[in-house]
Amino acid sequence: MLLAPGLLAVGFAIHPPEPKSGAQLLEVISINAGRWNAAHILFCVSMVLSIPAVLGLIRLLGQRGAWFGLIGGMLTATGVVFFSTFIGVELAMSAIASVPVEVQPRAESAMQALVSFYGPLPAVFVGLSFNLGVVALVIGSFITRAIPRWASVLIAGSSLVLIGGVFSNPIGALGAALMLVGLGTVGLRLLKAPLLVGSETDRE
Repeated sequence: MLLAPGLLAVGFAIHPPEPKSGAQLLEVISINAGRWNAAHILFCVSMVLSIPAVLGLIRLLGQRGAWFGLIGGMLTATGVVFFSTFIGVELAMSAIASVPVEVQPRAESAMQALVSFYGPLPAVFVGLSFNLGVVALVIGSFITRAIPRWASVLIAGSSLVLIGGVFSNPIGALGAALMLVGLGTVGLRLLKAPLLVGSETDRE
């Protein structure tokens, strides 16, 4: 709950600008290959770490929020799969950008195909089910008071802000930072009290 949004925020912060033109993207990746690869590796690790984070939220919901846990868990699992697939494609773009300069004009068409809607780009929009799944989980947490209500509102809001990360890295970094505050607070509470239950938060 601490590392997943934290690494996501760093990934968005160091990610180079991502133009929509294949030729421009090829140039950006060629110049910033280290930042490009580092950002996407952080995204990959963040996706892996988000799985136990989501399981932690489901555990906190317990029987009172079983349906929210089921729906949220299915949506987030789908999102992890599709986001991870697209992240892998973007890592492959780095290999395309590393071809010799004389070959790059021929590589532009391949790069353009990867950023077009007819390529793997739709996987990003399916991957947004992750954000919807998190929203479903924290709605359940808000209703059952499994976690402090302010944290539920902040996590839900940050999930929606993160959708903007598809179009803007600064927006993505902001959303991940807000998620770190909300989800990180819950994670710290669990570290201090592993047997935390909703009744404890009811008294606060």
